[in-house]
Amino acid sequence: MVHSLIHLSFQLSFYTGIVIMKIELSTMCFHHGDVLAKINRCRNLIESHGFEFGIQLHNSVTHDLYNKIKGIDAGFTIHAPVFSDYFINLADNDFHTILASFHNTAHVMQSLHSNVALFHGFFMTKKPIKNDPANYNKVLSDAIDKKYRLKDTRVMDPRFLETEEFRTYQNTVKKNMKQLREMYPAYTLCLENDFPGIGNGNQTPAHLIHLDCPIWLDTGHLWASAILHNFDFYAGLDEVCKQCQ
Repeated sequence: MVHSLIHLSFQLSFYTGIVIMKIELSTMCFHHGDVLAKINRCRNLIESHGFEFGIQLHNSVTHDLYNKIKGIDAGFTIHAPVFSDYFINLADNDFHTILASFHNTAHVMQSLHSNVALFHGFFMTKKPIKNDPANYNKVLSDAIDKKYRLKDTRVMDPRFLETEEFRTYQNTVKKNMKQLREMYPAYTLCLENDFPGIGNGNQTPAHLIHLDCPIWLDTGHLWASAILHNFDFYAGLDEVCKQCQ
């Protein structure tokens, strides 16, 4: 999987027993050139090989780009939050703030007839994090305590993931994710496993299993986490697939 550009997902038909691979093109790669022509070329290539074509609306999408593509006859998944000022942080105790961050995403999902959204939702901070993907490193540095840094890098010091502070955040995330899913029962809301950066809490298979919610698995992030946390990537991948939704 080429993260954030092309995402692969599998859909199983329980009636026919046929496994269908869906290849989604992220709007991250739509910013240059003729967008509609690019989508058509990708659709034709993907469907000519018997796969299903889809589009993943990334949280960096602009209103202008959205208006160009919203009428396309394709299945959409949503990388939330879209058109929100701040990221969705389930580690925040204020559930009203979480709902406000998700509100525009829910509206877009309804407009596009989409029922799947994914997002990074575990940031170890009480501060708001701006939804500014172009300056991702800066917004995290502004919002998250530098004590979490591993040797002054943007990588998370794994020692903090063994603390009571982390476990408190983790339980808050689990509780808020359950509540958010109950607010939107018609949608499949997935937490994506995190790159092991500062303040990111969903890094290992054990972290994902603990949440007891749908998981959107980024294999590149899991690979990086395996290096930092010293677990076997393939065993971890197998563990997530068997024990997570």
